[in-house]
Parts: sequence; structure tokens; C-alpha cells
Amino acid sequence: MSAAGARLSTMSRSIAGQVAIVTGAASGMGRATAHLFADEGAHVAVVDLGGERVLAVVDEIRAVHGPDAAEGYVVDVADPRAIDQLVADVVGRFGRLDIVINNAGVALVNSVFQDAESYEVNWARTLDSGCHSPHRRLRIRRATGRRTRVERLYRNLEEGCEPLVCG
Repeated sequence: MSAAGARLSTMSRSIAGQVAIVTGAASGMGRATAHLFADEGAHVAVVDLGGERVLAVVDEIRAVHGPDAAEGYVVDVADPRAIDQLVADVVGRFGRLDIVINNAGVALVNSVFQDAESYEVNWARTLDSGCHSPHRRLRIRRATGRRTRVERLYRNLEEGCEPLVCG
């Protein structure tokens, strides 16, 4: 087999029938991922902060793939308790959880010219979203009793590569 046609894995790539949480799914790459997973037959938990935007993506997916293809969740994934509740809600709705896509993040504008309190609040929120929140989302394993695909990838990166750097 030529290198161009070689598969990266001999494992099945099918996600049909699996349940996926996609955070940051109301826009951009998260929205595209939610649509792609639904196109591939997965049940998608569309997760974001904006309720109207979450509902819009869920409606788009359901219009094409039916009422069971997606469910929306308005969640601040920087909140550890909200993550635990999200997992409970998704497992309660779909009966399982197979895939987690940690796409959510914020990058708030900071400037040396803004007041100190606003600067600190924005900086803390940006760091929490980019550095702390992904680690918290890996705690999803506790609720499912098994590792998700993304967690396995994340562990492989931690064990086999240089340390992950924030920012």
C-alpha cells in the first residue's frame, strides 16, 4: 500500500450511534464539529454559554438528522460542578457518553490601559478557560467509568510529548 493510501489506525473510525459532547459548539469549529458528528451518525450534546445560539445549532442538526440527533446544554465549562451536571444530564438523556471534544475557550481583550480589576478578571477568565478548564473536563471519566477517546489522546500527549503550555 502506498503511503498516500495508508490508514493511520486499524481501528474503526465509525462514530455512528455514539454519544459526543462538543463544547464551544454554538459557533466556529465547535459548531462545524457538532454538524460533522451528526452527519456521521453520532448523537451530539451541543454545549455552549449562549442559549439562543445553542438552540439554533440544535435546530439545524435536528432539521437534517431528526429529533434524537442533538440536544442542547447551556453550560459554563469552567465550573467543575456544571461539568458534573452536564455529564449526568447527557448520560441521562442518551444513556452513555463516548466522545468529548473540548473546544470551548475564551480570549478576552486585555490592555495595560484598562483598570486593574477588569484586567485581572479578564486575564483570570482567559487562563481558566484555556488552561484549567480542559483538565476539569477530563474529569468526565469519573462519571462514565471509562476513558473517552479525547482523554486517551490527551494522556498520550502528556506521556509522550513535551509538557502542554498555556497561552
